[in-house]
Amino acid sequence: MGLLSEGNPLSWAEIKLALQQIRTYGLDQLVHIFNKYKDRQKDPFLWGDETELTLVRFDHKNKTVRLLLKSHQLLPILNELNKKTDDKECRITWHPEGCDFVMEGIPFQPYGSSSSYFNTVEANMRQRREQAQRILCEQTDCDYILSIAVFPR
Repeated sequence: MGLLSEGNPLSWAEIKLALQQIRTYGLDQLVHIFNKYKDRQKDPFLWGDETELTLVRFDHKNKTVRLLLKSHQLLPILNELNKKTDDKECRITWHPEGCDFVMEGIPFQPYGSSSSYFNTVEANMRQRREQAQRILCEQTDCDYILSIAVFPR
C-alpha cells in the first residue's frame, strides 16, 4: 500500500463515488512520473523493505482476539522516539496504513548496493517489531502486534 501522509482513508462508499476520478488521477500520475524520469541513467541501486504490523487485543477469558484501533496514538510516539536517535542506521520511520489497526515501519535510509546490507535487514526488522511492541505495552495493557497480511474473521 502507498504512503498515506495526509488525510484519512476513504470508506468503500466514498471510494465508489469517486472511482472513475481516482482511476483517471492514477493514470495521469503514472504517465507524468514516467515522462519525468524515463531518461535517467546510472542511478544508484537502492532498495528497502517494510513491515506492516497489525495491532490486536487478546481476551483470554472469552478466547477472542480483536483488532486494536490505536495506530494513530502510537505513530507520533514512535516517530518522536526515532527523531532522538543519532544513528541513522538504527532509525526507523513509521507510517499509517489504510486502517487504524495497522502501521508500517521502514528503515530511515534505503539499503545500498553492497551485499553487506543483506546482513542488516533481519536485525532491522526485529528492531521494528521490538520497538513497536514496547511502546504498545507502555500505552496499553500489553496488547500485541502481529505480522500478518490479513486479520481472520
